[in-house]
Amino acid sequence: MTTLRRVMTLGLIALAVAAFALGKHWAARGPGGAPDEVVRSALSDPDPIARAASLVPVLRHLDLSQIGAVKGVYEATFAAGGPGSTAIALLCEAWAVLDPQGALDQTSTWPRDARRAAREDLLRGWARRNRNAAMEWASGVHDNGTSLLAVFTGWAESDDPAMWSDVAKMKPSMGRESASTAMMQRVLAREGYEGLFARVQALPDDGPNGFKTAAIGTATALVATFDPTRAMAYADQQASTPNGDILLRRVAIRWVGQDPPAAMQNLVDRPASKGRDYALREAYRRWLRREHVAALAWMPESAPTDERYTPLLDLYAVGVARGDPEHPGDAIRRAIRWAERTADADKRRETFVQLGVIWLSEEPDAASAWIAQNGIDAAVRQEAARYEKVWRSYSRRPPG
Repeated sequence: MTTLRRVMTLGLIALAVAAFALGKHWAARGPGGAPDEVVRSALSDPDPIARAASLVPVLRHLDLSQIGAVKGVYEATFAAGGPGSTAIALLCEAWAVLDPQGALDQTSTWPRDARRAAREDLLRGWARRNRNAAMEWASGVHDNGTSLLAVFTGWAESDDPAMWSDVAKMKPSMGRESASTAMMQRVLAREGYEGLFARVQALPDDGPNGFKTAAIGTATALVATFDPTRAMAYADQQASTPNGDILLRRVAIRWVGQDPPAAMQNLVDRPASKGRDYALREAYRRWLRREHVAALAWMPESAPTDERYTPLLDLYAVGVARGDPEHPGDAIRRAIRWAERTADADKRRETFVQLGVIWLSEEPDAASAWIAQNGIDAAVRQEAARYEKVWRSYSRRPPG
């Protein structure tokens, strides 16, 4: 799940949980009728707002003796598409108060999507009340990190004042990154972008495990997911620090996912530097992978002689060479003709080497003559051997 989708999902669930909390201000006793019957009626309502409004009072007053019947009503809806993520979140919020571990066991046989949603909701609610127990349970789950993120999110929502210092003591890892993201989302919800940047900037420079540097990177990437221009402005403020180049790249690869032309133009117009060139290449590489035709069309005809575009020329030429699988020889020749116009001699040779490797695999005879003519035989062989080594290493990796 991407950061954007993850934050949006957590936001929707937060609204559901907030609605659930309002239930305590309603009638002191639950609504009339058996809880399972009220829930059955609510889940049959096609209006999601009315459904949630009906569920909140009865779920707020559930006790353990009633959970089984209510769970059965939920399960009866799976054949028709399920109760929906908000209804699952509301049930899990109630269940997390009563018996979170039992709830995780009893929902483990639910359909995949419902099971995952329930697990994350339960862990989040559990961690708000007992983060150590929730963490211990989640540590035994082997998934893509969503279970631990749910625990960290619940922990952040508990407003535990020790969380920032505890997370700072964690060793650098994806777990620490998830915990940092959860804390920062909490700050964003309350204080906005400026509050988050102020918070990470105020962290002690001598904190453990390089936490301040990592936190600044995480905060910048998180803001870039929603407001890349604001994140870029902050990265520019940090340009003279050791973090400057890293922040530029982190913003660039997120911005290019939202508005590729704007992101690329911002990078192209910057003064050349190692950090800028790296960010420029990484952003363009990602755009090529996602929208190959659009990325190629963006490159101006003047690029080979415009030094602002020099870092991208080999990426573009390779993209052209691989852009017509039905006529690979023609595509490679077009790429070569384009690359021949490159004003920078070193970049031209680098591009020729990459094109030579590609052409050699498609038309060995024609490619060999051209490679020899340009005096790049040894370089092409070396690059081809490197590609082969990388491919063998990748092929030996286990599935998944």
